Amino acid sequence: MKIKKLKFFTLLFLFTANINCQNKIKTDTLSKLSFNELATKFYAAKKDSLKAVLIAEFYIRKAKQENDTIELGEGYYFLSDITKDAKYYLNYWNEISDITKNLKNKIYPSLSFLMIGDYYYQFGDKSKALKNYFNANNYFNSVTDSVKYIVYNRFGMLKSSSGDYNSAIKYYNKSFNYYNNINDAIYSSDYYSLVFNLAVAYSSIQKYDSAYYFNSQLLNKSKQTGNIVYLGYSLNNKGIIEYKRRNYKQAIIDLKESVPYLLKDINFRVLSSTYHKIAFSNIKTNNQKKALNYYLKIDSIFTIDNNYLQHHRNTYKFLISYYKEENNLNNELKFINKYIKVDSQLSKRERKISRDLTNKLDIPNLMAEKKLIENKLSRNKKWLVFIISLSILLLVFLIYQIKKRNLYKERFHKLYEKKSSLVQPIITKKENTNNIPLKTLNHILKSLDKFESNKDFLSPKTSLTSLASKFKTNSKYVSQIINQNKNQSFNNYINSLRVNYAIEMLKNNSQFRKYNIKGIATEIGFNNSESFSKAFYKNTGIKPSYFIKKLDKNNF
Repeated sequence: MKIKKLKFFTLLFLFTANINCQNKIKTDTLSKLSFNELATKFYAAKKDSLKAVLIAEFYIRKAKQENDTIELGEGYYFLSDITKDAKYYLNYWNEISDITKNLKNKIYPSLSFLMIGDYYYQFGDKSKALKNYFNANNYFNSVTDSVKYIVYNRFGMLKSSSGDYNSAIKYYNKSFNYYNNINDAIYSSDYYSLVFNLAVAYSSIQKYDSAYYFNSQLLNKSKQTGNIVYLGYSLNNKGIIEYKRRNYKQAIIDLKESVPYLLKDINFRVLSSTYHKIAFSNIKTNNQKKALNYYLKIDSIFTIDNNYLQHHRNTYKFLISYYKEENNLNNELKFINKYIKVDSQLSKRERKISRDLTNKLDIPNLMAEKKLIENKLSRNKKWLVFIISLSILLLVFLIYQIKKRNLYKERFHKLYEKKSSLVQPIITKKENTNNIPLKTLNHILKSLDKFESNKDFLSPKTSLTSLASKFKTNSKYVSQIINQNKNQSFNNYINSLRVNYAIEMLKNNSQFRKYNIKGIATEIGFNNSESFSKAFYKNTGIKPSYFIKKLDKNNF
């Protein structure tokens, strides 16, 4: 049985309203469907929760009538899925394991523990998953038991999740050798999973030839059998291999090709990881804006799915840094809080998983660790640690301030020595990608030259609409031409003209320097001192107050 990967819905009123849905589905219609057809119908009906419950309940009745243990478990999985209550599925398989513990059966109760382990693994509780996989392993009655080799695949997956890929490959190969001797098995979902895991493991230890080999096997098999789920994952893994080989442009292409499949499979975990790799690849290809877009997509998925993933740390570090540079305090604070929350949860989980894997899998006979309790540090030691820590913090702060001061000095001298330029250069060689009539284009460019030379940008009433009206054209054309030929947005264009004017006035007019920041801002067209200071810092890297202070200090 393949465990489906779908997000549960919260249903408080599900069973009390069940009876009112009887008219939506006719039992005689469902009775004509196979288990596969019922499963398809169930997933199609998930938006109508009451309808989906009726299908799940019918699935269970059908499996009971046909005495099909596996399909009965699938039916209880559907019921747990739609009710967001694990008890239906887990109680069923726990009951099967209790009944079959004393039977000499090649499949049970191993299969029961495998099913329970897969359930926990799928929903992120790897400690409970590991416990049940061990139980499955302990009840094998034959070395040829097929369940045994499925569990080997699971052990490999747990090893991979802890970063021990060489050990993982050993488990995977045991399972792979078994499948190669059974022709029908190579079309099972477990086989697809295994080949995918082998490709990922070899890629992780930089054996890319082997990774390509297994991934190509998966890609070809998926195409032959029309398995679009693993077709999507093989395309995704192809992009991951390119990503690891630092072929970032090709990685972006392959990873983006896999996204529709991941969306269809509703696999938020892999989708989030894919967006992270696309974002990082865009950073490596110098496209910060596209990277920002994909990092924000990761945050959107986290808001919906609430799964804590390793790459969330890097995601929120980027977003914190980005909004810090933008001086967007609200977003900076929001993502700082998210980073703290994510880091705390991931740290707890990593410690627990690592401990379980070591004690239960790698060293089963390991003696219980001795609890070493150190005496509390004496007050003198505490004070010593405190003083040393405080000294280090003060030293770091002092170094930071010195570096910051030197950086500001360097920026000031570059700004002061920069030649005067109140006119924004026009990038005339750019292709007219906006299909603006040439006559209109030339007219607007000439009007912009006149606008700059007349210093009309100093008017606080200057807006895109007013400029378009003055040029006797529409605002869309003006905006497009400024973006294309000035390489800036309209607001940035106006602000940079005003800032450049202020710089020249401050450098050459000592009386102008006597104005306060608010007075300067008003003089050059800004509505308030805050917007002027932000624009000045964005264009120069220093604050206007610092620039004025240095000019006065050096008697410029």
